[in-house]
This record gives sequence, structure tokens and C-alpha cells, in this order.
Amino acid sequence: MIITLNKALLAALVVASVAGSPVVANAQQSETQTRTYSYDTNKNGMIDPDEFTTYFYSRSDTNGDGYLGDDEWKVSTTKWYRPYKDVNYNNYTFWDQDKDKKLDANEVKTLVEKTGLYSKWDTNLDKKIDNDEFAKGTFVAYDDNGDNALSLEEWKSVLR
Repeated sequence: MIITLNKALLAALVVASVAGSPVVANAQQSETQTRTYSYDTNKNGMIDPDEFTTYFYSRSDTNGDGYLGDDEWKVSTTKWYRPYKDVNYNNYTFWDQDKDKKLDANEVKTLVEKTGLYSKWDTNLDKKIDNDEFAKGTFVAYDDNGDNALSLEEWKSVLR
């Protein structure tokens, strides 16, 4: 059985999974914004470029060692850059400036800046990713097969 989710349903499920019971709408909205923007360190309600880099880096560092290794690089670039055919993210060694076989936070920041990934999510180019842009960018990143719907397996990868 294949279960697919469109963008609107994904947004509703994300809100429901983060916010809990639908009974308390105002509390839900506040909690959802807080949880959605856990990377919003300056609390301005938007994901700024440095905060986006932190989000990208933390979601890509799957083993939690503080670096992106070659395997994490392959998985993360496939997921994050797959929808953007016009981006040349080169290869792992291109971004490994100190040639230590892992990408640190500064190297990932350079990657995000030089490839324009942030501007791909910041669709109105105001240098801030709002809730709608964040939801769309996240949806596109996890829609692995690009069919504009999330299968059950794709949805499970969102929850990891």
C-alpha cells in the first residue's frame, strides 16, 4: 500500500505532530512556531542565513560527531540539492578546504553560501525564510522521488 502526502497535508501533519491536540488552537500555533523555528536563535520568527546553515548542518550530521563525513555528504547532498538541477555542488573534496576528510561548520557554511541553497528556500529573496518557505523547502527536500507527494517511507525520513 502506498501512502502519499501532498504539501498541504504534510503541513497539517507537521503541525499536528508538533503541536499535539487540535483543541487548543492558539497554544498550538505558538508552540508550532517555537518548535518549527528551533533554529531561530535570534527569535525574530524567521530562519536567517546562519540559522539555515545550522539547520542544514545538524540535519546532515547524522552520526552527531560535529562533522560531515563522506557518507553523510553523499546522503545530504542528494536530499538537499536533488530538487535544484541548476546547482553545482561539486564533490565532497572540493568543499573540504583543510583536506581532513570531513566538513566542519565553516566548510558547510561556505558550501551553503556558494551554492545558493539558502536562496532556493528563500523564494521571495528577502533574506529570511518564513514559515511557508520553510515548509515548502522541507517538503521538496524530503520528496525523494520528486513526485510532489510523500510516500510513507519519505514521511518516516522527515521524522528521523
